[in-house]
Amino acid sequence: MKRKAVSGIMLTLLLIGMSTLAFNIQPVKAAMVASESPSTTELVYDDGTSEVGPAWNVVGGMFAVQFTAPFYPVKILEARIFFHALNNPSDPIRVHILDDEFNDLTEPIDLTVYQGEEKTWLSVDVSSRNIVLLSGDFFIASEQLVGGDPDIGSDTSSPPQGRSWEFNTVSWYPQPGTNYMIRALVGTLLRTIEELKTEIEELGSEGEIDNKGIVKSLIAKLNVAQKLVDKGKIDEAKSILEDDFIIQVQNLSGIHITVKAADILVQSAEHILSIL
Repeated sequence: MKRKAVSGIMLTLLLIGMSTLAFNIQPVKAAMVASESPSTTELVYDDGTSEVGPAWNVVGGMFAVQFTAPFYPVKILEARIFFHALNNPSDPIRVHILDDEFNDLTEPIDLTVYQGEEKTWLSVDVSSRNIVLLSGDFFIASEQLVGGDPDIGSDTSSPPQGRSWEFNTVSWYPQPGTNYMIRALVGTLLRTIEELKTEIEELGSEGEIDNKGIVKSLIAKLNVAQKLVDKGKIDEAKSILEDDFIIQVQNLSGIHITVKAADILVQSAEHILSIL
């Protein structure tokens, strides 16, 4: 299970043999944050220039970057991957969004990369997947489905950020000598009551809330809260959110609302309360 020969290959092979490193999340540096809008943030750990392009010679090898959100709850919106080179006319790859124990947070995304798309950022939109974290780090990984291609972008000229990881088809281990060029676009979770209503409708359609009457009841409470906000009655609106909406969600958690969906709704309502 070797990679193509690149700078630092001997260190990589030594790391593969050090089983004690598997799942040993190391202390890492904070993200270089680039704001794109008031509600979205790009998490960046590379300088934007790829000096070398490693690739696994085995199918199933992965390159990944570890991300720490600047706020919680956080919604993962896009995975962004930079490929150093493609040696074939096209290559299939598989993109994973992983939790801090390397478990998939959503179904992996299969796509094809074509010559001409290297040296540019490939954006993978996962906003419709509703991947929301209340705490903890996450990883974005690019899995090779063809041995030896494509070559992942690797920034070796700037100081290593301690965020790059590799999977040799058996175990995960850190790659401390480089910054793999994978980025994440994340967003704040539901800044308005209207957005929260939309989220409830989506959760209902996805079966995360299993009763249409509950969907209508929750939205009705939010409609009342919004009317109070429009009239400037902020304290009364907050009371509806705290004493009616959140309590109902908590009481139905694990019954008619999945625990994950309930946590998202409560965190979203609390976030709205904090900015009212």
